[in-house]
Formats: sequence, C-alpha cells, structure tokens
Amino acid sequence: VSNFRLILDAVSKHGFILNKIGTLSDFWEAEWSEKMVDFPFLSGLLIVQAFVVGSYAIEKMLCQAWIGECFGMLLHLINTNASLGVVSLVVWHLVKNPLKGAALILQATITWLKLISYVHANHDYRATVKETHIAMFALVKDLDDEGLQMTYPQNVTLGNIYFFWFAPTLTYQIAFPRTPYIRWDKVLTLTIRLFISATLVAFFAAQVIAPNLDNLLRDLEANKGQPISHIEVIGSYLLKLSLTSTYIWLLTFYGFFHCFLNISAELLRFGDRVFYRDWWNASEVWCMFLSSIS
Repeated sequence: VSNFRLILDAVSKHGFILNKIGTLSDFWEAEWSEKMVDFPFLSGLLIVQAFVVGSYAIEKMLCQAWIGECFGMLLHLINTNASLGVVSLVVWHLVKNPLKGAALILQATITWLKLISYVHANHDYRATVKETHIAMFALVKDLDDEGLQMTYPQNVTLGNIYFFWFAPTLTYQIAFPRTPYIRWDKVLTLTIRLFISATLVAFFAAQVIAPNLDNLLRDLEANKGQPISHIEVIGSYLLKLSLTSTYIWLLTFYGFFHCFLNISAELLRFGDRVFYRDWWNASEVWCMFLSSIS
C-alpha cells in the first residue's frame, strides 16, 4: 500500500504523463527525409546477419577441407569479433536514438557470444568427432529423431545456425532437446504477461523517473557552484528513485528472462527452459542468474 502511495503522489504532482505521449500517427506524417534517420539502424541489423552467414560460410569451407584449419580459425576470429566491432562503430557514429542504439548493441553482443560458441563447438566436433558426439548425446535428453542422427558436418547448414541464432541460448551444440508441438495457449498467456510487464515499465519510466530527472537537473542548475549542495540533491533523488528503479529492474528481468525467452522457446519447440534459477536465494547470485548462458 505504501508503495502504491508513491505512484499516487507522482500522479498528483506531475499529472498523468502517459496521455501526453505522441501517437504512432505522428510517424506517418513525418517527412521522408526524417524517416531516413532509421537507415543506420536497419543497416546495422543487416550487418549482423552478414556476419552470421559469414560464420556459416567459413565453417562450411572448413568441414569440406577447402581451407586449412589455422586459416579458417583466423577467419572465424576476424568475422566473430567484427560482428561486434563494426556494429559498435555504426551505433557510435550513425545511430542517434539511444533506444535503437541499445537494441542494436544488445543484438550484436548476443550474436558475438553465439558465434564464439558456434566456432568453438564445431572445432571440437571437427577434432574429435566420435568421442564428442557420444559425450554430447549422453548429456542431452529429449532429442527428436533428426537430432539423434545428426553428426558433424551435417549440422553445418544455414538452417542449423539460424535455429541456434533464434534459440534462447548462448551455448551451441550439434542438436538441442525439442518439444513435440507448440502450445499456443502458453504462447498467448506469456505474450499477455510480456505486454503487461512492458506497459508497467513504460509507466514507471514516464510517470516517475522522467519527471524526477527533470527536477534533478533544475535543482542542480539552481545550486550551481555549490558542490556540497549537489551531493545532497543527488543523494535525495537517488533515494526517491531507488524503489521505482528496483521495480523496473524486476519487471525487465521477468519480461525478458521469463516471458520473452519462454515465448521464443515455445515457438521454436526448444526443450531447455532453464533460463534462470532462484538467484534471490543463492549465495553466488550471478552464477545462478546467468545460468542460461552455460
């Protein structure tokens, strides 16, 4: 109840700010020259895909022995790191919108981590084919018939690497556990939860965070030249925003790690659904929180 009162206080002080947000019709009324600002963002998305295809092409040449092992791994090293470096340059120099830039950097970082895993796993499959396959099949359960028959280099296909790219995991393996069918009722339920989480995050950011940050800037300008007053003002606003920031962090975690990743897994019939564990009860929080990448 006390936390809900903070929201009511924010509404009473600043009004209901969400009703001042522009509609999507403003975008369609914009000039074509203004829409072209999105081109760096779209080109960044295409650049990421180019590096995914490049990783597949290099692996294909390696498995067919068209290039040597050392040269192929050098190409993988260049291609994998360029997938993050080139996109970072695009964002730094061309993307002005911070949300678009953050989304592009997030996708590039995930792709970079996935390609690292793809390269290392296929190197192991190529070096010790029989032993690696036996060890992998002993650990992975719920494989379908196609997965049980998969061997290197049969996995080196565009479909395979793009399934891994879309799959909610950062760890590549030659075959993944699969569910027998898509549960559309679960997809709908998770989508509604994701929508509610995103709406609450937008509400807290617009209704509480943004007005307080505006007030913070005004107070800092009013106390210009007084370092001690600056510290007091910043400390006061940190306390005001701490609770809301915690809510946003928890809603973002729930929306992404629980709702979004489970939606992706359900649509892909991806069988491994352990995206996080009870990190709130763990002695080593980050080891439990980041279990989805191991």
